[in-house]
Amino acid sequence: STEAQLKQIESMMNMANTSNLFPTMDMWGTKLVTLDVEIPRDASLRMLFTNPGAFWHAKQHNFSNWLKNTFSMYTIAKARAFTGVNHDFRFSHLFLPRTWRQLGNVTSHSSASWLAPIRRIAMDNYLAIGRAIADKDEATLKVLTTADHATKVNKIVRTRKPNEVWQWKVLSDVSDKALFQEKSSTIVSIRSGEVYVAKEPPKRGNRLVIHALVKFETTQELKVFTKQGQALDAKSAEPHTVVEYLVLEKVGWYDNTWQVRDQIYK
Repeated sequence: STEAQLKQIESMMNMANTSNLFPTMDMWGTKLVTLDVEIPRDASLRMLFTNPGAFWHAKQHNFSNWLKNTFSMYTIAKARAFTGVNHDFRFSHLFLPRTWRQLGNVTSHSSASWLAPIRRIAMDNYLAIGRAIADKDEATLKVLTTADHATKVNKIVRTRKPNEVWQWKVLSDVSDKALFQEKSSTIVSIRSGEVYVAKEPPKRGNRLVIHALVKFETTQELKVFTKQGQALDAKSAEPHTVVEYLVLEKVGWYDNTWQVRDQIYK
């Protein structure tokens, strides 16, 4: 909400003043609200004739999301904060068409996209989190999720029946694993903000917090057994398509991986 964001800004300014008095302390490990990432809305041409009001509203929503995506991409490029990309971005590059193809197309699956390494990390972490939930591996969940989201997934782990054994996996009919990962995760919205506002730059990384909303579309199966090997709930074991929207976070001055911090529902 607006009130929560104003309180967060006030808190950040107070920390900026405090950090001048205690320069060796990390005053920026504060709890953040999720930035305003958005799921794109359907705006098919058919809708223009069946429901024109909803069509233009969806178009407006998607255009607003595109503008925010593009500005955030520019902010990340200016800070040289793209994970796995060694790109010397300069203001003069804004006049190059190839720059705008990068800044204005966050949903691209191209291996040359500045977001390609993030998509690969997102898919790897998504698979690792799914396996960790099945294996009751809370240590892995702690690494790959923020504290709030870890609480949610650990609740799933801890409320399971003690005699159940889960086997979870993602199925693919694409032989090349890297290609499969590229097509199964799509960044649909991205936001960035300069949260580390102390006078001195951080000792490592950059000043940004980045939130990327990633759409995962996979075919999954979950098999549940007793510890004696007896299959339970055969219906849930059948392969089924799952679409999820997860918000991944990268804190620029921390030496950690992208973490899942929230799930958004369409």
